[in-house]
Amino acid sequence: PALQMGRDVLQGHSLHQLERLEPHSVASKYFGGQSRSSRAGANAYVIAFPGASLSDNKPEISVLTSLLGGEGNVKWTTGFSLLSKAAVQSPGVSASAKNQAYSDAGLLTIQLSGPAGGVKKTAEETVKAIKSIADGKLLQEDVSKAIANAKFSVLSASETSGAGIVATGAQLIAGGKPLDVAAAVKSLESVTADTLKAVAKSLLESKASVAAVGDLYLLPYAEELGLKV
Repeated sequence: PALQMGRDVLQGHSLHQLERLEPHSVASKYFGGQSRSSRAGANAYVIAFPGASLSDNKPEISVLTSLLGGEGNVKWTTGFSLLSKAAVQSPGVSASAKNQAYSDAGLLTIQLSGPAGGVKKTAEETVKAIKSIADGKLLQEDVSKAIANAKFSVLSASETSGAGIVATGAQLIAGGKPLDVAAAVKSLESVTADTLKAVAKSLLESKASVAAVGDLYLLPYAEELGLKV
């Protein structure tokens, strides 16, 4: 519930930031920002950056999202992702990264929940991880795994049932044509450590959107993490 509240606060805040004026006349605009709400007994923290929209072709965002990841793909394992490695240091903390795609704008969100102290530590480690990518400190093995995982996500989105139908419908509404799976997979193969370094650096230089719900005495301000808002 706390994570959902944090997500709702951020999306409500960021959708305000992703200001939509007259349909088909002015593109959505992203401004960043910060929202903090006190709540007893539950903690959620969300960090977001400009992401990829349904009409964008930004394979580096998909691979970066996969690289950040969160929960392991195999039960009882930490997984290779940077967020899973960060969260394992704080028992009880859940962490995941997703690209929330809208018709002409997107948010790359990092969602954390759990004990306030652990959420704070994981948020700090998360930003350090993004900075390490921006500094070029990436193992090629991790890049390859992230690309493979991103390919799996694309193939899952192309399925003819469940989430695949939703994804196809959204793609048709946004761009007027369904997802070209072959082209999307091929574009993911072009992502390198250098392109991930460039996009991570760009995110850190842009304004973030940050939402905190819970113990505000412990949950950090964006500025404490070294983020711009």
